[in-house]
Amino acid sequence: MQKGRKILVEALKILKVPAEKEAIDRTVEFVEHFHLVNQNLNLSAHKNREAILVNLVIDSLTLLTVESFAKSQLDKAIDVGSGGGIPGIPLAIFRPATHFVLLESKSKKCLFLEEVIAKLNLSNVSVICARAEDAAREKSLRENFDTVLSKALAPLNVALEITIPFLKTGKSAFFYKGLRYFQELKDAEGALKILGCKARKIWEIDVPWTDRKNYLIEIEKCMPTPSHLPRKAGLPQKKPLS
Repeated sequence: MQKGRKILVEALKILKVPAEKEAIDRTVEFVEHFHLVNQNLNLSAHKNREAILVNLVIDSLTLLTVESFAKSQLDKAIDVGSGGGIPGIPLAIFRPATHFVLLESKSKKCLFLEEVIAKLNLSNVSVICARAEDAAREKSLRENFDTVLSKALAPLNVALEITIPFLKTGKSAFFYKGLRYFQELKDAEGALKILGCKARKIWEIDVPWTDRKNYLIEIEKCMPTPSHLPRKAGLPQKKPLS
């Protein structure tokens, strides 16, 4: 993984993200373990180490260039639909002062996340194995996070209903999107209004070692989430807010 280490170091320089050796070592170890487990668990369609590093890990770290994320004091963050720990684990490695909750509904992936946390000794990360629609009803989780993260979870109009209930009023959530971000924002106008949110900014960031960009949509929560939301599991996907 020596080549991967060089790629990571160069990407961090391009992104202007400072990194200590411990963070780089942990990131490389995460990629190695992800690659090993991915052969059987199907955590991602990216199967070789370099693809995992670039398209999942470095891609996740682009959020560290967003000023409103990087320079904000964030005590607690939640990665909704974390899957194999993307983007939560790479971000947790580089933001050790923030506690990251990885919310994932599939038990096999939750076991993998627990294994990774122990292997990397990540004291600032914990896992909750539950559907987001159910977890958002828990008093200890509802409107209790300084930021919410979502990558490859669902179209924005669906993802908003599933994620925004976890966010404190006045704080921002970040959604990783591709070229269709503009259409997703347009389709989500009704959901934004119902949930009392507004699109604060779209951050356009080149992903190092690729020819593509990340479009990070920052959504600000302006009022408490209505008590009837989110609806029961499955409904947001079947009938998005409009």
